Amino acid sequence: MRVNGENFKRKQRKRNMENQMKIIWRPAENGETIGTVSGSEGGTIINEEILVGETQNTLGGKTPLAIACGALGDALITLEKCGNTSFAITCGIYGLMVHTVYFNTHDEALQNYDKMKQEIRDFIITLTDYDDIFEDYDTCGWCERFVNKYS
Repeated sequence: MRVNGENFKRKQRKRNMENQMKIIWRPAENGETIGTVSGSEGGTIINEEILVGETQNTLGGKTPLAIACGALGDALITLEKCGNTSFAITCGIYGLMVHTVYFNTHDEALQNYDKMKQEIRDFIITLTDYDDIFEDYDTCGWCERFVNKYS
């Protein structure tokens, strides 16, 4: 178990890392998938974004997000219309997890889409603070909490 002083230092490093990182959601495949029937749930894609970023390394150069996070890399989230009445959000963090959740209304799906994007981004930023995320960070616990929250 970590002591309080170490937790404080870790939070400080996280804030410093956030200031050095440029992590943004942008349209996947330059938006070319929107309107196509190519969603993982067989629906028409309404929105599809990929989380990409890079960090400033100590040599002044830039390190892609995938390298900064070790084995994990970018993330993808897709909102699709499935049939006449339901919507699906499928999200994934490369090398870690994929999750799909269904909604009855477009408004409900959009609200959760934005919340899920923010939580995934925050999680990816947190990962950059750990040398060995599978040993130092409760990665599986985060995934379980995320899936339970969005089920």
